[in-house]
Amino acid sequence: MARNKFPERTVEKILDCAYHLFVEKGYDKTTIQDIVMRLGMSKGAIYHHFKAKEEILEALSNRSFSHRHPKASEMDPTLNGLERIKALFKNEFTDPQKAEIDKMRCAIFHIPQAAADILYQNVHENAPEMARMIQAANADGSAHVEDPQICAELMFTLINLWASPFLNNNGKDVFMRRTRTTAQILAHMGLDLFDDEMFQLIEQYYLKIEAAL
Repeated sequence: MARNKFPERTVEKILDCAYHLFVEKGYDKTTIQDIVMRLGMSKGAIYHHFKAKEEILEALSNRSFSHRHPKASEMDPTLNGLERIKALFKNEFTDPQKAEIDKMRCAIFHIPQAAADILYQNVHENAPEMARMIQAANADGSAHVEDPQICAELMFTLINLWASPFLNNNGKDVFMRRTRTTAQILAHMGLDLFDDEMFQLIEQYYLKIEAAL
């Protein structure tokens, strides 16, 4: 059998195909066989890159995240540190593909391991980068956070676990109360991140995903 010289292209084709099928049919109703048939690949070619449908969804989420988050050198140089963090968060709540992928991910959030994986990723992967952004905001005076690493870890834990409508949904009003409490905690720590526009975007985001909860 000839070796695939461009495995990254194959992965991209699988992800693109899976995304469109998940949108068309729904994540739960899409099977690996559906992806195989749409792509015209063998099932073995799919399983060479992804052991399960959940891994494809996670890869889609990671790819979407990387596309939404430009490198620091690519961001508007006129923004101060706090404004850069705000810009990233506002993009999170307005990106249409993120909302679609989040609706797909509702199907796996009932699995206890999913919450553990989210916590690990937030603390060990996402928080260090956010801590560096908070340190930059401290340096230019737009934030005053004593412990950027702990602040970043707490931020992601509150937003992606405690206030998450996927893991802990009690309706929009409770979701927004938790969000506002999160904002107050972060502001008390020296990171005044949430403003009226941010709250409006967050509420609109909830309405986009509400049907899938």
